[in-house]
Amino acid sequence: MGVRRRNRSLVTTGSAALGVAVMALGVTQAAHAQTGDAAAGADAGSCRRHVALSFDDGPDNSGAAASPAYGTNALLDGLASRQVRATFFLIGRKVVNDPDAARRIRAAGHVIGNHTMNHRDMTLMTYEVAKQEVRQAQTVIKGATGATPTLGRSPFGRFNATVDRAFASVRLARSNWAVESYDWRPTATVAGVQETVLARVNEVDGTLASTGSAEGIIVLMHDNGVATAAAVPGIIDSLRAGGYCFGKMVPSRTFSEVNRGYAAVVPW
Repeated sequence: MGVRRRNRSLVTTGSAALGVAVMALGVTQAAHAQTGDAAAGADAGSCRRHVALSFDDGPDNSGAAASPAYGTNALLDGLASRQVRATFFLIGRKVVNDPDAARRIRAAGHVIGNHTMNHRDMTLMTYEVAKQEVRQAQTVIKGATGATPTLGRSPFGRFNATVDRAFASVRLARSNWAVESYDWRPTATVAGVQETVLARVNEVDGTLASTGSAEGIIVLMHDNGVATAAAVPGIIDSLRAGGYCFGKMVPSRTFSEVNRGYAAVVPW
């Protein structure tokens, strides 16, 4: 998958949140059954906290020939085996290269977000160039999948006023994360990714619980992480065993300090 620069500095700005309503937090047990959470014993009344899994840099099956447990298709298989849906932030040029994988993401009921056309640092761009990055990706993603993303994630999680303005031009809500898995490292292992995610989710949960916050937790992973697809089923099993259940990322008017963006986690 090549060496990738991953200085995930997150630049926050005072720009206004996008004017998009958040879906209500109430949910029935039947809705959880659609994702397997009810079967796992987690419903709206017993759920410790909702966790949203998100995956960047797809669709990417470029290493699947060498390793069947690699890439978007393997990730989708693992999520389906646990009846969990997630959010996939897609790169436009990769959708062009593998539209079938993008369509499979949509068909499985996952949320699709915009991760720009070419995955370049948008904070170094002029507004017009940044706007083209998100608009081209928006057009490509909709053309391939029929979905119009409402969530956007800038490459490396970097935002400034110019990037926020570009996102607003296509009504995308800035969407970052609370938990970094570090699965993008070439030396990442299945056990290492699992341990990192579980430890950080528990740490963030403890911080939120100490303030009485019911806010959900967004986890960042990658379609093309060398260990990601193999790690995900175990992450799901361990989080469920810890009382967590899985939620959906939606746009929010309110900036989340913990998830560092205008996205909330709600029940499916």
